[in-house]
Amino acid sequence: MPAVGHEAGRNWSASGLPVANGDGPAKLAGTLRLTRPDLLVRVALFFLYLGMFFLPMIQIKFTHSRSVSDVFFSLSALLLVLSIRQPLRAPKTTAWFFGAFLVTVGGMLSSVNASSTLGSLQVVSNGIFVLIVWQWSTRQLLDVPLRTQSAMSAYAFGTTVSAAVAIIQQVGHTNLGFHPASGATTRAVGLAQQPNVAGVTFGLAVVFLIGLIFARGLGRFQHRLVFLLVLGLALMFTGSVSGMASVLVGTFLLLLLRGFGIRKVLVAAIVIVGVYLGGTHLEGHGKQNLNPFARLAATTGQNTGYNTVDTRIATIKNAWTGIQKSPIIGHGLDAESSITYVDPYIAGGTPYPTHDFFLLLWYEGGIFLLLGVGIAMASALSRLLRRPRDPTKDTLLAGVVVLLIYAVQAPELFDRWLWLPFVLAMTLRPKVSPAPSERFQLAAKGNPVPGPN
Repeated sequence: MPAVGHEAGRNWSASGLPVANGDGPAKLAGTLRLTRPDLLVRVALFFLYLGMFFLPMIQIKFTHSRSVSDVFFSLSALLLVLSIRQPLRAPKTTAWFFGAFLVTVGGMLSSVNASSTLGSLQVVSNGIFVLIVWQWSTRQLLDVPLRTQSAMSAYAFGTTVSAAVAIIQQVGHTNLGFHPASGATTRAVGLAQQPNVAGVTFGLAVVFLIGLIFARGLGRFQHRLVFLLVLGLALMFTGSVSGMASVLVGTFLLLLLRGFGIRKVLVAAIVIVGVYLGGTHLEGHGKQNLNPFARLAATTGQNTGYNTVDTRIATIKNAWTGIQKSPIIGHGLDAESSITYVDPYIAGGTPYPTHDFFLLLWYEGGIFLLLGVGIAMASALSRLLRRPRDPTKDTLLAGVVVLLIYAVQAPELFDRWLWLPFVLAMTLRPKVSPAPSERFQLAAKGNPVPGPN
């Protein structure tokens, strides 16, 4: 008796080939004709990968306010809408869409109190793009784990390019025409806008690459070790303590989930030691010492009276005071409304938003925005925590941990890199028989095609 697969409502024979209307295995040509992706779908997938590649290159803009990656993601979604034979989406999660609804409601309510109503509504549209448009197209196009892993590879490759720029900036003592944040001229930023953002994007790529190595081995992917070294050196040159700490925790979690095999521990140890020794050797002697231990001492004020920890604490305290004044609808999502503290120790006073992701959501968007984001993230996490475990889930879970460790002491909202592991988690589906496209990839390479579970 043929088993019934969960993909496309087709029947599967014991050999793993589709059964056409119960009349026996379909001819390969006919099956390929039925399951071959639409041309627009293939182009949409290509644009999605391009978007993943350019995602960490925040300084490369299409317009003043629109990144190149967003253009590719938008084109990908548009082509998918126009396609005739769309691929099967992963099962939707009602909680994610309910969270998106609360985010929209909360954002629109908070815009009433905003200093710039239009600016606040633009941030709401950003959230809708991430939670609805980007999530929908990604969940549909990345229909097999292999494509989800390819999306992670594209992101890691693009981040490595940004990291290479960061190394040149630090070693060559030049910004290469890019403008780092004020006060960060001695810290590399790569193609990001700020050294701490560069640090966390590099850290996420490191965890993705380590997870992919654990999943596929090295084999013909030995270039990933080179990418890891480049990313590690660049992470060190950003001087981002939070970025370095989060990548260490993420790597440890990956080892915990995938097993402490000798080879895996050795790969992680070689990368960490190699990065530290190489970084301390190449490091330029600028105004700041970017050695990780020196940076930790500087940020906590052990070497000087000034430190960045006190600034973060001040933004959190002021945010809590503001939350108590307007807990339901918040203060608005625009840049001016987000300011909770002005640093008096820097000439001219430097304004800061709340340096905590969840308090920032509550302060700016009120309780509805906070609940909406929390529900959406929790729905994605539920997919990553389900059994059975697999390499793709474990890598994305480690990526989520990297970002959350950073986000609890940084001001972020709907940055694409922050939501990347959550959106990719939505592409996962229950453990079922491989989709037709993946079956024919396996068969074409001479690999055995498994039957349905």
